[in-house]
Amino acid sequence: MATNNKKRNTPRVLFSKPMTFRGDVDLPPGFNQIFDESRTTFELSKKVGYPMCDYITQAMLFYKLLINRYKHDVIITGRFGDFFTILQAIIPFGRKPYLLLEPEWMSNHPPGFKKNISLILHKLIARGADKIQVICEAETDNYSRYYEIDRDKFVWIPYSTNETEQFMDVGEKDYIFCGGRNQRDWKTFYHAVKDLDIDVRIVAPHGSIEEKYVSENMTLLGRLPRDEYFREMASAKLVVLSLEPNIMRYPGVITYVYSMRMGKCTIVNEPIGARSYIADGETGFIVDSNDSQALQNKIEQLLNDHDLRSRVGNNALRHAAKHFSLESYLKQLSDIAQSL
Repeated sequence: MATNNKKRNTPRVLFSKPMTFRGDVDLPPGFNQIFDESRTTFELSKKVGYPMCDYITQAMLFYKLLINRYKHDVIITGRFGDFFTILQAIIPFGRKPYLLLEPEWMSNHPPGFKKNISLILHKLIARGADKIQVICEAETDNYSRYYEIDRDKFVWIPYSTNETEQFMDVGEKDYIFCGGRNQRDWKTFYHAVKDLDIDVRIVAPHGSIEEKYVSENMTLLGRLPRDEYFREMASAKLVVLSLEPNIMRYPGVITYVYSMRMGKCTIVNEPIGARSYIADGETGFIVDSNDSQALQNKIEQLLNDHDLRSRVGNNALRHAAKHFSLESYLKQLSDIAQSL
């Protein structure tokens, strides 16, 4: 009797390296990488600017998938593959099982034409993909409710990285680190740190923070090269993130995963999405959104308790090494490909 090659053997996976996949690591057996979304759009951005670089990247990946899908059993791509999932939804001939990674579904549209078009497009994407990654578990309910998509369509695959490994042994210095630019709550952060007797270093684009929310103990470093960014984070006594609440795609994940991978004690004031990554009091600390006093109290507690800070940082390091490494990430992709 003939065997089912897809189910019994390693599936042949047509793989496009997604935007957030940084670093070199061996791909699982059966994976055939045909595209690098981050590198392609970055190189194009220097020639044609944004958003044209994204459109061209999407078109290039579409063509690559179209001519290569027949040789493979499963397709896995990042967000630039979403247009191809629409093709699979509209023209199912030649359809392949599809895992769509890291979609940026962030905006709530007011009722009207734009929202209706958005709902139609996202439903088509979901119809053409078998599974869609969420970065935080709670995003499943957000997307399912807003776009009216079956929640079983979504799968939680944690953000993972190996980029920070070389910075794990950097010594601790006497300052607080805060980084990032999107959906940051600088007002709450300002009121939490302005009266503290410690330097606060912020890596964010100049002009991204209103001057009234910049205190005397804050130093704005602007944008930094990645190595300098990681070294600033790794050298901090604490990493603190103040994030806007009620966002469909929860912010700050990449930053606090970087922090945990370096064994830093981290405080996040976003109590919904962060619970997918941080066990409060064990691998980090979570406080309520918009509560500057609670944030200040937690910062002061940890600044004054080296043992607690060290213990939680070490717990974060071990937990993140096990669950948020590229090896763990690729194993999840391989397992999902096998199941599709």
